[in-house]
Amino acid sequence: MKMCALVHHSLFATRLALIWLVAIALCSSVGCQPAAPIPVVAGPTGEPTPPPPPPKDEDEKAAQALADDAQRLETAGDKAGAEKKRDALADTYPGTAAGARVLRTRAEIADQLGDVERAVQLYERLLFNRPSFDGADNVRERYATLLLSLERFADAAAMLRALYDAAKPAADQGRLGFLLTQALVGAAREREALFLFVELAGSNLPVEMKNRASTQALELVSQALPFKDAEGIWNETQSKDSWSFLLPALAYKLAKIYYHTRDYDRSETMLKLVASRFGDSPYGAPARDFLTRLKARFKVDPFTVGIVLPLSGKYQQYGERALKAIKLSLASQPTLKWVIKDTGGEPGAAAKAVEELVLDANAIAIIGPLFSSEAQAAALKAEELSVPIITL
Repeated sequence: MKMCALVHHSLFATRLALIWLVAIALCSSVGCQPAAPIPVVAGPTGEPTPPPPPPKDEDEKAAQALADDAQRLETAGDKAGAEKKRDALADTYPGTAAGARVLRTRAEIADQLGDVERAVQLYERLLFNRPSFDGADNVRERYATLLLSLERFADAAAMLRALYDAAKPAADQGRLGFLLTQALVGAAREREALFLFVELAGSNLPVEMKNRASTQALELVSQALPFKDAEGIWNETQSKDSWSFLLPALAYKLAKIYYHTRDYDRSETMLKLVASRFGDSPYGAPARDFLTRLKARFKVDPFTVGIVLPLSGKYQQYGERALKAIKLSLASQPTLKWVIKDTGGEPGAAAKAVEELVLDANAIAIIGPLFSSEAQAAALKAEELSVPIITL
């Protein structure tokens, strides 16, 4: 008989750390099914402590005797004495059935009281010392959920991946799958999360779960997927049917990335692809509009100058004075055409004004705005569009 083992550990653990230590199961003619990972106590040097051997029969008997003593003391009203017996039981025989019951009960109480750190520590001791018991997977799932709340995303992902891979009912796969995607995104492993979303969307889950997976996959592509992942995933999946619902968003994402990195030729290529191949998708019309504006950015009217000032709001008087000064100083240039935009003193409005002046008015340069917050937003947008700007 063969045994499967999977080992993963962290050299930087200074506290209880979740690792892939041992995944063991008996092999049949079908293959070898790994068990869930085991949380492990890190030693003084940070190295993982080896898991303890299974308890002996005499350990089980001694542990049960301590548990019986604790129960008698509690029945007699000596709660403090009972807790001391249980302390001894959990410390001396944590891998026995009686010791595991104490650890689980205490972990669940801490969990109910909102003491997440203590609950996690107790669950770790329980799963480390006695990885197999009735309801162990339920405990593992709860433990992983608490790890998410502590933002220990890599640890949670390791535990949830094993639970998800071993899950059989569709409901369990869906629930565990969404928890796992949360952990993966938190651990900055967006690529893995996206592939899992696509897997969930194409599975035999209930329709509402599949729709949820599709929606969250689209959100991940639009909001959080890094450039290095977006380009690689596109090259890998653009011909896969299972990814068809994501390809328009992915292609449009790449078009915007190429644009912001000033790779205008590749941006134009991707926009044309979206407009033609995915023209009926929600990204078709924005791609066509973006393509028009992309071409417009290269059109420059050498006699058009944009002016961006706060001509309304609390800074209106300053904007109006600045506008009068600009007009007075350049009165001797009658061939210039002024296109004036009001920012209202808002950074977002300032950035939008710069974009409109470049893409719609084809301004050769921009003057303004006045104050630091809106000036920074306007300058960033001007840099993106490669237009000179003189902030005031």
